[in-house]
Amino acid sequence: MKIIVTGAGGFIGHAVVKRLTATGSRVIACVNSRGSRRVLNSCHFDGLLGSAEFGQMIQFEKPDGLVHCAGSASVGASIANPELDHENNVLLTRDLYACVARFSPRTRILFTSSAAVYGQPDSLPINELTACNPISPYGKHKMECEEIGEWFRQHLNLDIVNLRIFSAYGPGMEKQVLWDTYQKSISRDTVMLGGDGSETRDFVYVDDIAKLIDHIVHAPQWKQSVLNVASGETVTIRQLAEQFLFALGYRGQLRFSGVISVGSPRYWSAGNATLSKLNLGPSVVLEDGLREYVRWIRHIEGATDPNRFLARAG
Repeated sequence: MKIIVTGAGGFIGHAVVKRLTATGSRVIACVNSRGSRRVLNSCHFDGLLGSAEFGQMIQFEKPDGLVHCAGSASVGASIANPELDHENNVLLTRDLYACVARFSPRTRILFTSSAAVYGQPDSLPINELTACNPISPYGKHKMECEEIGEWFRQHLNLDIVNLRIFSAYGPGMEKQVLWDTYQKSISRDTVMLGGDGSETRDFVYVDDIAKLIDHIVHAPQWKQSVLNVASGETVTIRQLAEQFLFALGYRGQLRFSGVISVGSPRYWSAGNATLSKLNLGPSVVLEDGLREYVRWIRHIEGATDPNRFLARAG
């Protein structure tokens, strides 16, 4: 199969390219100049998504699938500059769908949406029928992308699957709570995180996300247009940080400021474990995933000697 991956230099996009390539697909990686170094072994497109040049590429290639991972992916950045977040997510997605509808309408599109569309639900656990009520510009814009996709589904018969991804983590991630925790652990005797530690999340390993995407893009028929992507394991931020710091070998203290981040829900719990429901094989449990993440951190920091790493961690 021939599959296009947008945002192929990003955290999830890079994992998707690796998975699809390993399972035999011909992948065309859409990257910007910053992300291109991560996908050097793939066929590239480095033009603007939704542009005439992009449309020509779609028309020529007629891909079987398109995995749309491009766009802004930060709640904080969306609050600081909602107009830019709207441009990088909503307008980009609209233009991309228009290109596919015009030049390759049989292409199956997988859109990496976010559980941020739910905001803070009135009740848990969250399932696909839970009402969308985003509390950040990022969540609102992801919801608008889904609404645009629904218009293209209904009016132009595009095959679009919205994947509402919960808290993705794993090798290659250089943002959010785990990366922040690691950065603070390097030279401090106390790691101070926001909130009070009771906040809950469902962390799903990036390779499991890629495995799911590989399955759906190759499925002969796929009827579900919205799918939660979660591990089914709920963990508090305190539990997460304690496990992660233990895996790092950190010997300092963990504390919480009590300050709640604007735009972030307090409590999330996913109502299903997508990978288990689809019988895609065992997913990566959190403890093992954290160890793999630590192993990657040690590699990128050149700290392969555990004693050196522990010394740097304080």
